[in-house]
Amino acid sequence: MRVSYFGRLREQLQTESEEFYLITEIRTAGELRDWLVKNRRNGSCLQDKSVRVIIGDDIATWEDKVNNTSEVAFIPPVSGG
Repeated sequence: MRVSYFGRLREQLQTESEEFYLITEIRTAGELRDWLVKNRRNGSCLQDKSVRVIIGDDIATWEDKVNNTSEVAFIPPVSGG
C-alpha cells in the first residue's frame, strides 16, 4: 500500500509518502487512519475532522475498503477560486 500526505499533513508527519504491507486488522480507510494516529509521530494531525481521504483517484469515506494494492492519500481542507 502506498500512503501519501499533502499540504500541512506532509509537514506535520515529515514525510511525503510511505509504503507498507497492511496488517489484517486494517480493512477500511478509517481503520488505517486510526492505526497511523497510534503508530506515526504526529499522527494525531490525521484526526482533524477536516482531513479527507482519497483512495485511488476518488474521494472516499472513512468506511471505504482498503487493501495492500490501494493508493491512499490524506488531504487537508483546500479552497480555490
